Amino acid sequence: MYQLTQSLMAALLPEICPLCKQLKQQHAESICHACWHELHLSRQVEGFTVNLASETTVWLSYDSEVVKACMHVIKFNHLEQLAFTLGRCFAHNVNKPAVDALVPVPLSWRRQYFRGFNQAEAIARGASSVWDLPVKHLIHRPKHGKAQAKLAMTHRLQSSLDRYQCPEAVDGQRLLVMDDTATSGSTLNACAHTLWTSGASWVSVAALAHGA
Repeated sequence: MYQLTQSLMAALLPEICPLCKQLKQQHAESICHACWHELHLSRQVEGFTVNLASETTVWLSYDSEVVKACMHVIKFNHLEQLAFTLGRCFAHNVNKPAVDALVPVPLSWRRQYFRGFNQAEAIARGASSVWDLPVKHLIHRPKHGKAQAKLAMTHRLQSSLDRYQCPEAVDGQRLLVMDDTATSGSTLNACAHTLWTSGASWVSVAALAHGA
């Protein structure tokens, strides 16, 4: 009954693009065609590196207002399907990594409870569906802390190093850590450090977008 009601509402009511607030074309996926077009015009980020990673890949830049809006609505409008779709787009726009598994950056239990999902995990699942690589939840975040964006740059790395754990050995595995947004790179650095110390033979990192 619930699914029938949702289908009827979708058929009768116009859908609004969550980014530009304009009417969304019928059968458009998550956002309107114009916003998809602008996302694909966003320049790919070059020159951003994470010190402890074997390789760093970032697709989108926060120079685009659509990219900023997109990352915001994923987190705060609970658009898990959009995160999954962008993960698929990311995988189509960058080279397939030579790794054994994709490892999403974890959220604290509190943030995941209120958000309802982990956006990094949804992005990783989207990429996994294109690359045919498994998603492994190897990194845990047992403590909730202040959001990285609210910390001074000099405190971000130490804060991150204290947050993440890898409770199982990953001896010899080649792994790609995935997140939605990279700013200073401290979170990705800390996750890479955790996997290196647990025995990984290669740790690369990827983020959907980069910005302050």
